[in-house]
Amino acid sequence: MKRDTSIQVREISVADTGVRIAPEGQEAIFEESQHVGTADKKVEATGLGLALFRKFIELHGRIWLQSKLGKGSTLSFTYPRADRDRTGSMAVGGTRA
Repeated sequence: MKRDTSIQVREISVADTGVRIAPEGQEAIFEESQHVGTADKKVEATGLGLALFRKFIELHGRIWLQSKLGKGSTLSFTYPRADRDRTGSMAVGGTRA
C-alpha cells in the first residue's frame, strides 16, 4: 500500500523520567502480554494497550520509542491531521469521517 505523502500529520510524544527500557526490550513492549521491568514492580495488566495502540497507529501513521539511561523514555507517534471542510464535516486525509 502506498501512502499519500501530501497528507499533513501531527506528531505526539509522551515522555517519562522512569527507568530506561533496554534496547532489547523496546520492541517487546509493543507485543501482547509483554511487561518490561523487574519482578518486584509487577503491575496487574492485560498487556494489550500498546499492542492495540501500535496496530491502530500503523494503519495511518507511525510509532516509535526512544529511551536513554537516566533520562527515561519517550513514546512518539504520528497520525493524519483532521480538518473541517466548509460544511463542518471532519475530513481526514481527504476522506470524510
